[in-house]
Amino acid sequence: MPFPVAASSASAGAFTYAVVSGPASVSGATVTVTGIGTVVLSASQAANGSYAGETQNASFTVAPETSVLTFAPIAPQSSDSIPFQVSATSASAGPVTYAIVSGPATIAGSTVTVTGVGTVVLSAIQVANGNYAAAAGTASFPVTAGFTLSATGGSTPGTLTVVPGAAAAFTLAVAPGTGTTFPDAMAFSIAGLPTGATATFSPTTIPLGSVATSVTVTIQTSSTAASVDRKRSPGSPAAPDAWSLALLLPLLGVKRVRGGLRQMRGLTLGLVAGFVLLAGMAGLSGCGSSGPNYPPEQTYTVTVTVTDIVTGAHTSTNLTLTVQ
Repeated sequence: MPFPVAASSASAGAFTYAVVSGPASVSGATVTVTGIGTVVLSASQAANGSYAGETQNASFTVAPETSVLTFAPIAPQSSDSIPFQVSATSASAGPVTYAIVSGPATIAGSTVTVTGVGTVVLSAIQVANGNYAAAAGTASFPVTAGFTLSATGGSTPGTLTVVPGAAAAFTLAVAPGTGTTFPDAMAFSIAGLPTGATATFSPTTIPLGSVATSVTVTIQTSSTAASVDRKRSPGSPAAPDAWSLALLLPLLGVKRVRGGLRQMRGLTLGLVAGFVLLAGMAGLSGCGSSGPNYPPEQTYTVTVTVTDIVTGAHTSTNLTLTVQ
């Protein structure tokens, strides 16, 4: 705002004031600042009596005005909130740039999109403009869960053991985080299934306006592993039968051939055939000497996700499935 200046001396001569340089104007002895910088004033006193005329200069600095950048109030949000606008204003007309300092959110221009649960801290920076200096401000808001997903039922919720080819039915609880109903429809997805397994959800989706819902996810495992060939171990009933058959072959040969060289030849041929068969059966029996080949136990971490089909907000839970 305009302000007066005054110069004095021993003389009674009249003073005239002027702006030598800088962002100001003067009218009489009243100075009006017009910008930022250094102002140089002059005061000239006319000669009077025994005093000669004289001129003196004085200077002062005009600093930029400090502005306060203030965010408009931001209401608490939930993880299923739709994107929303933020704004910060001050006395300055300088443009404002927004950024996420920390927390589960992203920002494009002045549009904030919540991406999770926690506390979001925003910053706003305003560039210097006119007589106003640059300014900065911050604001924060909490984000609560828009919905929850958890395994329920059983002594160890979310953990089941089945044999290959069997089905595992998990029970999940899905609930809105704020309010009593879901603001949008919810969809399910699953990842980490065993090879060849399939999954079904009941219900398949949660409609808009639904209350907390119990959902069953059924995982049908593959029976392929159950059909693994289990080889016989040594000492199984097949082995004695083979040995008995081999031992009978020479006797059969002896019974057919009676007398002389012809009998000897039959016996020799029978013994040779018997030993060959014995060797073959021993080789077959040895192939199973390692014991039964049962499929190994395998544990899988299966991830179930529920997603707001409008905002894309989502949450997940892990299930443990053991196939043995």
